[in-house]
Amino acid sequence: MNTSVVQTLLFQTPMPVLWIAIFLALVIAYLVGSWIRARMLAKSDAGGATDDDKNYEGYIVSGVVGLLALLLGFTFGLAVDRFDTRRIMVVTESNAIGTTYLRAQTFPEPYRGEISRLLTKYVDVRLAVAKTTDKAEALRLLGASDALQASLWAQTIAAIAPLRDDVASSFMDTMNETINVSAARKGARMAHVPQRVFVVLFIYMLMTSAVMGYVIAERRRGAVLTLLALLTVSYMLIIDIDSPNRGRVRESQMAMEDLKAFIAAHPSASFGSVTAIAAPK
Repeated sequence: MNTSVVQTLLFQTPMPVLWIAIFLALVIAYLVGSWIRARMLAKSDAGGATDDDKNYEGYIVSGVVGLLALLLGFTFGLAVDRFDTRRIMVVTESNAIGTTYLRAQTFPEPYRGEISRLLTKYVDVRLAVAKTTDKAEALRLLGASDALQASLWAQTIAAIAPLRDDVASSFMDTMNETINVSAARKGARMAHVPQRVFVVLFIYMLMTSAVMGYVIAERRRGAVLTLLALLTVSYMLIIDIDSPNRGRVRESQMAMEDLKAFIAAHPSASFGSVTAIAAPK
């Protein structure tokens, strides 16, 4: 299947619509399996399955469902690994921006105030990128983030040009880390579970539903439908975790929120008197 088609179906279709579509597909596969069983029994002279046949069929269902559980667990693990990476990157970026903000206060005006202003706006933009669910808005915010990075780097060059000391060098390193972490975090948010894994897993879910329909047929239909609903919930949970800008399961932005609160409580102007005292006469 074309990857662009899979991308559209799994990651752009509204979640409720996708949930219903997957559940209905599994139910249809189950009904197809039941229909095939009914047709085969109608053509059979035996009139029904023996106890040995039922035992073998039970083993088959157990094996198929067990393998499906293994595949679901494997895919869930892949999605959680990527979620953990995104969560860690939030803290890493917050620390990088916070260190850059504090070191910027060692510069004289107007560099201290301008860099602090840009960093304050940069934190707001990075938070907005993480929280938006609109793709067009996300692209606009990413463009604004790139523009702020260019402005921050220009101000960094202007601030350290007359200094050329260890403090200036360390500030350049932290500013460079801030920009690099942004790129790394963007890459982490774009790293999804391979789409082929989702396709294979969905096909296997359909085959499992068909096998259950063939073996169980009309018996325990309510239990089978409950199991199919649980399979759909599990599959959708994996897609949710793997969708950082669309799902309900998202990495916490608490570190960035705390950084924003710290900057608001300690504006650049509050460091002015300290810098003036420390500056040589």
